[in-house]
Amino acid sequence: MIRVLRGAGRAPAAVEPFRGIMDTLADPRHRDRIPPNVREFTALSAVYAVSFVHLDEGRWAEAADALRSVRGQFDDRGWYKQAGKVHLHLAHALARLGERAESAAEYRAVLALESRVPANVRDEAHTGLTALTAGRPVPRIRFVQ
Repeated sequence: MIRVLRGAGRAPAAVEPFRGIMDTLADPRHRDRIPPNVREFTALSAVYAVSFVHLDEGRWAEAADALRSVRGQFDDRGWYKQAGKVHLHLAHALARLGERAESAAEYRAVLALESRVPANVRDEAHTGLTALTAGRPVPRIRFVQ
């Protein structure tokens, strides 16, 4: 639902399903009914999806906070495509916030995933890192899920 509402240009409304998901996962009444692996995947996916709402709206600090909260968790589970995109979008948000060193580290994290992430993600990371290194603004990155 977050993706659908975001795609329809209804960003504020897209945050509501996120809150509902997180409230449901935190509710002790549901703890025994939702398997731990489903709980983890749902929470990670929801945070990842809502970060795109923040990115679309240029709310860089909120996007960075959301992405930092899931950074490394996709990598640990072998979900490299998502991991690469988390690092890439976090790098971009950090660059917009002026956090150049941390941004460069995130771009490098994407490149370290090598062939485990799509070529377009690696290419965008390389372009962003090159711009940072040269002191140029980071090019606009498409926020595709």
